[in-house]
Amino acid sequence: MQLKSTPAQCTIGFSLIEAKNIEPLIGDRRVLGRQIRMALFDNSTVLSNVHSVPATVVKELPNVWRFSTKVKVSDQVPLFSCVRPSQASLLFPKDDENACFLRTNDVDIKLCILFELCALLEMSDTKSSTDLVEVSVGWGMLPLFTSDGAAVENKSYDIRLYSGSPFSKESFAKDLTEKKGFFQTLIHGNKHPRVTVKVWKLGQAVLDEINQLPESICSFLAAVPVMAKYRQIMSDTLLRDKSYGPRQDPALAVFPVLCNQSDLLHLLVLIWERKTKSVSKKYMKRQKVQEILQMRFRESVLLLWPILHLHDFPAYIEGHEKNNKSRISFANHVQEVGMLELLGKNREHFGIAPFDMAELACNFP
Repeated sequence: MQLKSTPAQCTIGFSLIEAKNIEPLIGDRRVLGRQIRMALFDNSTVLSNVHSVPATVVKELPNVWRFSTKVKVSDQVPLFSCVRPSQASLLFPKDDENACFLRTNDVDIKLCILFELCALLEMSDTKSSTDLVEVSVGWGMLPLFTSDGAAVENKSYDIRLYSGSPFSKESFAKDLTEKKGFFQTLIHGNKHPRVTVKVWKLGQAVLDEINQLPESICSFLAAVPVMAKYRQIMSDTLLRDKSYGPRQDPALAVFPVLCNQSDLLHLLVLIWERKTKSVSKKYMKRQKVQEILQMRFRESVLLLWPILHLHDFPAYIEGHEKNNKSRISFANHVQEVGMLELLGKNREHFGIAPFDMAELACNFP
């Protein structure tokens, strides 16, 4: 049975281009990573999940954060050896795996996307103990509607970043006292920290899949097809069993865990694309094809399940650049050697956590 689409009042796609004039963090605290967080906001309350996108900085431009990344197949062999980057189009940024979308069913003109730049720092109080602390570098807001209620235009926006908290008005008061004239800004340039975001129109095929997701959600656009399939399988399970509560379904239980770890979510998206690239879109609605897609969804999710339970697999630390690279390298090594080969001939180096039935149980709220 096909999951019924539920169109929302507002659905936008956007790309994070870069953040400029960001003051470099100084002192003896080592920066381990940078990221930008975002969520639906109404000037007083966060109304959706909090989504994050990693940022990179080059030594030549320490005050510029970049967010868009291009998938390089050659750097990610063997796991991605059969996957090619997305083709460029008029609607989608070329090869940008960090393009995002936001969906909400509200039309309040106060609604906006709240952005916050964060840095992960290493705090060493003593030689034996080290703590990781995340600090805010600045925040800004992109309104979803104009003052007359119209949707925001599809174009690039330079969003001013403030210090302090978005729940306080002190930051806006400080900005008013520092405002420059037009000609002064034209001559000397805009030195205020800001993030550039490009809003663009979504295609109908993507909207049809997004309409199968929850009413308020913000995430990677590339993950929409696999998220929509997850929701489809959940609805089929509920209709078939006609009962709520916990049940044993490994794929449905593991999928939310992967969604909470952005690097593994990207791996799942690439595996899903590889397994479904041979399926023609015009046959997608056929019952037999839907059954095949459900089977391939479970295969895709369970390919990553063993990696989660290897003892040597680094724990997920959001925003930790070096740690995330180590996790990807580890997953590639496992894929290259093979799980059975890895555990059979390298018992002294690799071990897997004991099997627990509780982690395979999913619950339908």
